[in-house]
Amino acid sequence: MERAISDYTKAMELNPDDVISYNNRGLAHEKNGEYELALEDYTKAIELEPNEVSGYYNRGNIYLKLAEYEKALAEYDRALEMSDDEWLTSCIRMNRETAEKLLLKGERKVWGRTPVNIRFR
Repeated sequence: MERAISDYTKAMELNPDDVISYNNRGLAHEKNGEYELALEDYTKAIELEPNEVSGYYNRGNIYLKLAEYEKALAEYDRALEMSDDEWLTSCIRMNRETAEKLLLKGERKVWGRTPVNIRFR
């Protein structure tokens, strides 16, 4: 993952508006357990391309992993509004249901299962 992070960082130095590199570097950070860095990258991807569902969905997954369920639900709701892909919509709904169940249970430990992430198309 370190090599991927390095390569995406170089790509962003060459093109600071490269949304795909921000999203994919976020995925690499997330796989390394560097959730705050992943959150920063997903947020930047959203700033650069606010109409792309990937950033909201992936940011929701970080909030789910951090047990910040209200924030995860808000991100998933935004992603659902934008999604026009049946597979992606089912992934978003599945993770949203998990966040909602954990919120209702009052559970606040960091979630161990890795949600499905997506790359930009």
